[in-house]
Amino acid sequence: MRLLRAWTTVRPLMLALMTVGWGPAVPPSGQPSRAAGPKSTAEGPDSLASQEAVLDLRVVNARDGAPLPDVSIVVVAAVTRASALATDEDGHCRIAIPGKKRRFVRVSARKEGFIPIRVAWSGKDIDAGLPESYTLALEPGTSIGGTVYDTRGRPIAGARVHVFFERKQHSDEREQVYLGDESYVETDAQGRWRCTMMPSNLDEEDYLAFRLIHPDYVSEPAACERRLPTAELRGMTS
Repeated sequence: MRLLRAWTTVRPLMLALMTVGWGPAVPPSGQPSRAAGPKSTAEGPDSLASQEAVLDLRVVNARDGAPLPDVSIVVVAAVTRASALATDEDGHCRIAIPGKKRRFVRVSARKEGFIPIRVAWSGKDIDAGLPESYTLALEPGTSIGGTVYDTRGRPIAGARVHVFFERKQHSDEREQVYLGDESYVETDAQGRWRCTMMPSNLDEEDYLAFRLIHPDYVSEPAACERRLPTAELRGMTS
């Protein structure tokens, strides 16, 4: 049992679990780079380094290649704020990426019922220039879930269960199974929650953690720290 902090009426919130520490990933560092093309001696608004790039992202179902509409797309580029977009009915999303101080670009794609993917470019990739188009193939996902109770054992409706999942990425891989960017599901009237975006083969190297938020209860810190047994998550009994 773990108590959460409150900003309004304080009533403790409980979830059976183990805890481990987790901190947000630190963006890769590197020297500023210019976009591909002839060298520019100026850093003004017309220089190549300051010009934006346009990436035509296409998201499809990995099983049959069918386009996936309404996929949530989150873009993070260097010092700019994250932008939230979505694919159209043909699975396309045109992404304008600022050129100024563009040291890295990360694009995350997630949709209920599919395993989320993040693709990233940095360093030499940025120097060579971003691709004009890129296709992400999402595999169908599996479900995990459980129930949120208060300390008296009563189910809590409308609680946000934030889910963070990260699969270890190999150095030669551009894409990574990743669920973050404030992704959450809400509990129903019986306090039950379900996330449908998990791989079928969860293993010890995967990082899967949670945090709980509700306006009438003490809410948890920003970092996802709660860990739950995989067997209980699969059985919807966590």
